[in-house]
Amino acid sequence: MAARLIRGAKKVALYAVGDSYVTLQGFANLLLKIGIVTYSGGLVNKFAHEIQLLRSQGCKTILVTANAGVRESIAGLECLLLLPEGETTRGSVATYYSQSSIRFALNCVYGECFAQGWQESMALRESFAKNDLYLRD
Repeated sequence: MAARLIRGAKKVALYAVGDSYVTLQGFANLLLKIGIVTYSGGLVNKFAHEIQLLRSQGCKTILVTANAGVRESIAGLECLLLLPEGETTRGSVATYYSQSSIRFALNCVYGECFAQGWQESMALRESFAKNDLYLRD
């Protein structure tokens, strides 16, 4: 579902806070490689308010979180990627656990985006490869 929403979007806005921001930057870079224009930035304090504002403009929302309670606080989410909650039980490796979970989920979404637009993704990949050869010469 997340990949379908991303593939069908005219624009994709990505928001993250804390360590998740670094992981999201990597995901944005992957999306750029298959021709999906992205913007990412820090998340504002009024998360639910911002999502509702975007939704009022016709934007679809995908939320990646380990907080199952967020489903009730943000009405009408099109897609919720719920990660296993482990931050409180993992002790000193909580940040690593969190980042690994987020990275895994986003890599799965990227793989599905690539597959759904296979022809376009491969053509774009080949054009990048030609540019790389040009830059080396």
